[in-house]
Amino acid sequence: MSRHDWAGYLDVEVTPVRGLLLQAAGRAEEYSDFGSTLDGKLAVRIEPVAGFALRGAVGTGFRAPSLGQSYFSSTATNFLVINGVNTPGLGEVLFGRVERGRIERGQPRNRLNLSLAYTLDRLAVNLNNRRFGEVSVFGTGAVGSATNADPTFGARWITDLDVGYRVTDRFTVAAEANNLLGVYPEQNFRSPTGADNSNAGIFPYNQVSPFGFNGAFYYLRVSWNGM
Repeated sequence: MSRHDWAGYLDVEVTPVRGLLLQAAGRAEEYSDFGSTLDGKLAVRIEPVAGFALRGAVGTGFRAPSLGQSYFSSTATNFLVINGVNTPGLGEVLFGRVERGRIERGQPRNRLNLSLAYTLDRLAVNLNNRRFGEVSVFGTGAVGSATNADPTFGARWITDLDVGYRVTDRFTVAAEANNLLGVYPEQNFRSPTGADNSNAGIFPYNQVSPFGFNGAFYYLRVSWNGM
């Protein structure tokens, strides 16, 4: 197995007027075994008054599959017990639709990040809001079975907050929260018809969630700078 690729990157920043920064970037790549991709980014930074600025950016991204993901294929024979006799079943390609689904639909196709940083004397506040787009997972069951479903989990907003206070030039205390509002992904489903991708309720949340399923996490942080 082998692969070669080439890539080109261009990044331009201009300041047409005072307090306004415009940025445009682009990246082109071509892979010998996978194809080509062109991705870009646009960003703007506005500083209406000294010390206060707003920044926004939008862009696209791409990750080529690894060589193992591109070329791996294996066939297994499953034995089914029929009338008390082990009977070989049909061969199954292990790197099939489920694995392809994890690559193609198991990550959000879009993500939005809104951040605010504010400093006043010894006080510092950082607020970060992230929106993760919807993700999907392919069922592993046989066609027509209860686990043969391809659920899609909706987008979610996750908020992180960090409030710090510099008590002295060397001593700082801070209160921080990851997933401040305790947002969870949509749950796996169990329908009255028998469809179930939660393993009989053992796994209420799917591992495909891009932000996990542990809820909110709060903690205090104390730092000392001895230098």
